[in-house]
Amino acid sequence: MTIPEMIRLSLYLRSQKKEENFGNRKDDAEEGEKDDRDAGRGDWIRFFDLPEQVDEQLREQLAISLTRDEAAFLRQKIEKSVPDTLLSYILRNNIDLTRYDHFGVLYAALKDKVPSDIAQNMKLACDFNRMVYAARVRYNLLLSRGQNSDAISEWKQIEERMEWYAGVNLETVLHFLGRPDFRLRRFLMSLQTALLSGDYERGR
Repeated sequence: MTIPEMIRLSLYLRSQKKEENFGNRKDDAEEGEKDDRDAGRGDWIRFFDLPEQVDEQLREQLAISLTRDEAAFLRQKIEKSVPDTLLSYILRNNIDLTRYDHFGVLYAALKDKVPSDIAQNMKLACDFNRMVYAARVRYNLLLSRGQNSDAISEWKQIEERMEWYAGVNLETVLHFLGRPDFRLRRFLMSLQTALLSGDYERGR
């Protein structure tokens, strides 16, 4: 959040909470019964935290527009903290992401320009995304009980190229995630097996 937005949020939260209405802070309260000075102020005392419920009008007014100095500061921090990443490469080379319809197009444009390890990770992301997309289409088909015409049409195209959609190397994906969670591994492996074998009932 920018400084003006932080101030606006802080003032908004202060106006919504009356400290004197929270708990028992009287000086004459017995020990153990008197609240801490910060009691009831959990939301706004953590200056960067959004409250659980915020007025929708405030949400619409919040923005991430940065001043030139703020943008330069944020860029410097990102490039310094994660120098060997795709995000850092995009910032250093002033790449306009609005020119790309989806991540696959971005990968096609950058795969021969970025470092090889970043290119490999981008390809892995594209491969995995295709399998997730196939699962999403199948889910929408089941959810609509076969009545969603868009899902029906899309699923027919996916079935014809299922090897391409579901052929991702899941072991590499799980290794990249760095968390070989048993349930996640079992779910992804079962999903891939169901898609590749055509056992779509198993995919339920």
